[in-house]
Amino acid sequence: MAKIDMDVILDDPGSGKSYDLVNTVSKMEEEKKSIYVFTPTGTARA
Repeated sequence: MAKIDMDVILDDPGSGKSYDLVNTVSKMEEEKKSIYVFTPTGTARA
């Protein structure tokens, strides 16, 4: 069975979730890792 490493970002509005997400994605891109972003409302944009 494959191991899945997953992070979930939840917090109040204005707490820096988007900032954390951008930084995490940037680091993962530099490391050539796969990235999947899901939103419960389906409003995320590329």
